[in-house]
Amino acid sequence: MLSNDTYRLKLQQTTASIRAWSGFVADVARVEVAEEANSWRLALTPFAAGACPIELVLDGSSPNCDLRIGRETYEDWPMPSLDDVLPLVEAVCDGRVVTRQVSSAATGLPLTVSTRIKLANGRTFVLPEGADSAFGNGGVESRDTHYLPYRKPTGLDKIGRDQSIIRSQA
Repeated sequence: MLSNDTYRLKLQQTTASIRAWSGFVADVARVEVAEEANSWRLALTPFAAGACPIELVLDGSSPNCDLRIGRETYEDWPMPSLDDVLPLVEAVCDGRVVTRQVSSAATGLPLTVSTRIKLANGRTFVLPEGADSAFGNGGVESRDTHYLPYRKPTGLDKIGRDQSIIRSQA
């Protein structure tokens, strides 16, 4: 297979996985999926106040994508791997997103805005790339906005993730 053929096959597998997974959040978010000639789009608008919306447009011929997370838009972002797409969307739905606004300490003028998405495996995507080192530590202030998960955590969620919970007997 040619590399373009391999990419397209992987893209089809990825979009099929996301389409199947999106059924699990349909009760807590408006789900929009659209397929066009050379792109695939997913938009999730959470019903919960304080949760982070996401829109992802995957290019059918290259690993670059357009990504809107909260109020921030990142065009032609080079997605490291199609294997990262579903974990990234899950992280947003789980509320593992922080938007950081960096301002001048002297004037209060905004200098930059970045978005951090922490995947379940511990990796963190920082968009735009290099935002962590752009201003060093001197003369700036930062303000973080944290987002809520789409679904309110329950005790059953905790039990499912951590089998070491000790159950008390009454």
